[in-house]
Amino acid sequence: MLTIAGSGINDYSLQELSQKVCFSDFDCLIADVNFNTPANKELISNSVQVKFLSCKDIKPFILENTIKKVLYVVTGSPLFFSAAQVIMKDIKDVNLIPAESSKDYFLKKLGIAENEVTSLSLHGRESVDLTKFLTTKYTFVLCDKDSIEKLSELTYYIKDDLIFYLGSKLGSVDERIETVNLYDINAEACVPYVLLIEKKFSSINEGFETNAGMITKADKRVLTIQALELEPNMTMWDIGAGSGSVSIEAYKFFKINTVLFEKNEAQCRFIKKNLSNHKVASAKLSEGDVLENYENQPKPDRIFIGGGGEAVLSRIKLFYDELKDNGILVANIIGMENLTEALSSLKNSDLTYEIRRIDLTYYKKISENIQLSIPEPERSLYQLILRK
Repeated sequence: MLTIAGSGINDYSLQELSQKVCFSDFDCLIADVNFNTPANKELISNSVQVKFLSCKDIKPFILENTIKKVLYVVTGSPLFFSAAQVIMKDIKDVNLIPAESSKDYFLKKLGIAENEVTSLSLHGRESVDLTKFLTTKYTFVLCDKDSIEKLSELTYYIKDDLIFYLGSKLGSVDERIETVNLYDINAEACVPYVLLIEKKFSSINEGFETNAGMITKADKRVLTIQALELEPNMTMWDIGAGSGSVSIEAYKFFKINTVLFEKNEAQCRFIKKNLSNHKVASAKLSEGDVLENYENQPKPDRIFIGGGGEAVLSRIKLFYDELKDNGILVANIIGMENLTEALSSLKNSDLTYEIRRIDLTYYKKISENIQLSIPEPERSLYQLILRK
C-alpha cells in the first residue's frame, strides 16, 4: 500500500507531518534528498527503512520494489502540481494525505480569495498553457530557476499592465513575500519561489494603429485565420506583419504564440503599440529582414505571409521547410505578378497547394438624402495554402 503525504509549507521539515502520521506504521519512508537532515532523521524510528532520493529515482524505486507499506513524502500538498500525480497514473491503490500547498500559503499571506486565481506551473516546463494565462484577475505560477526569464518574454508588451508578487523560500527563515520588478531580479537567489501575477486591465482596446494600407481588413482576417486552422498554444510566424492585426486576432481567438517579422521601422513601432493595446502575451517582434532573422526563432506550427513582396514569395519553399509536421502555410497575395513569383518558386518542387481568390464587395448609401446603395468592391486577394 502506497501512502503519499504532503509535508506542508516549511523548510523541508517532517515535523508538521509527524503530528498527522505515525512513521513507525510504515515499512519504508521515501522523500526528496532535501529532507535528509538530522532533525528529520530523529523523527523516524530505526525500524523504518528510509530512502532520500532524487526526483527522477523515486518513481522507479516505488514501482520496482515490493515493500508492503510505503510512505512517500512530497513538499506542499500531493494534490497541487506534485510529482505524486505522475506516480498515481501507474498505481491505482494510493492513500493521500493532503497538506497546505504553496498556493494556499501564499494567498493566505496576501489575503486573496482562491476563486479569483488561476493556477499554472512552469516548473520543469518550457511553456504555459495560454488558454489559462491571465484569464482571471490573478494567475499563480509555480516556478523553477528559468521561469522568470520565460515570463519576462511572455509578458514583455503588457508588463506595464501587470503586478508581480514574489514568494521566495516560503515557510523558511529566509522567506520573502513582496512585489517585484520581474525584469530586474536574480532568479537563482530566489529559488524555490512562486509568482502571483495581478492583471490590472479588464478591457482591451479595439482598432489598430498603422499606416494607410498596412492592415489586413477585418473580413479578410477572419478568412485568413480560418485557413490557418489554428489550435491553442501553437506557434505562428507572421511574415510581413504590417500592423500585427492577424497575429493579434489569432491570439485573441486561439491563444497562440506568435513571432512577428517586420522590416519597416514605422510599422514596428505600430506593432509594439498594438500588442500593448490589445494585451497580447507570448508575442515576439523580429525587426529587420525575415530572410536574415528567421533561423533562430522557434519552429512554427503555422506560417502566415502577409507581406514581404517578391523577396519572400520567391523563397516560399524555404519557409515551408521550417514548418513542423502537419504545419500549414498561408500566403495572402495581391497582384498577379506576386502570385506568379510564388508559383514559379514552387514549380520544380513536389509540393501540392491550393489557391483561392477572395472577392469582397460592400454596399454603401450614396448619401443621407438618397436611399440607394451602390457596390464598392475590395481588391481581389489570392490565398496560397500549403500543407505539410
